[in-house]
Amino acid sequence: MTKEKEVIDRYDICLHGTKEIIGVIQYGGYHYSKMGDIGYSVYTPYQGHHYAYRALCLMTELLYANGIEDFWITAKNDNLASIKTMLRYGVEVVEKLDDL
Repeated sequence: MTKEKEVIDRYDICLHGTKEIIGVIQYGGYHYSKMGDIGYSVYTPYQGHHYAYRALCLMTELLYANGIEDFWITAKNDNLASIKTMLRYGVEVVEKLDDL
């Protein structure tokens, strides 16, 4: 089997109805595995308004529409904002690791 190239879809997070970029969200994975990782970041002045959660919902809709149903969302143990976003989304905690 020939290994396919890694797929990275990166999108700007913009305020609704504007082109003002307030963060980014991306998916990285491999076509053949149908599994990957989602990461996101909202710029400091825009944090606390659930923009990452909204972007996460849109990203997962896009992944599901393209047949990708298994993915990871990860955060460091001290990143409480990201952990709250994931819990709001309804993730299943699979494993908790000490940060390296």
